[in-house]
Amino acid sequence: MQMRDLYEVLRVKEQEYKRLAKEIEALRITASLLAEEKGEVAAEAAKAAAATVTAPAGPRAVSATDSGSNRTWEDGATRWP
Repeated sequence: MQMRDLYEVLRVKEQEYKRLAKEIEALRITASLLAEEKGEVAAEAAKAAAATVTAPAGPRAVSATDSGSNRTWEDGATRWP
């Protein structure tokens, strides 16, 4: 069994360490970007949900055969000035 050069082994391990450190940093950046994006998406969804809940209702259409009254459709129509 041949013995490997200790300095060569150390150099290879240091290269692996630097590569892994770069990968870890890239993963940290990616995780923070995804967390921000998830927060923005959640905020946009909350805004959209709030907008649909708080949206004012438009005028209600009244049919000509409105039950219980003798009003026509024109009586219930919105008149613009």
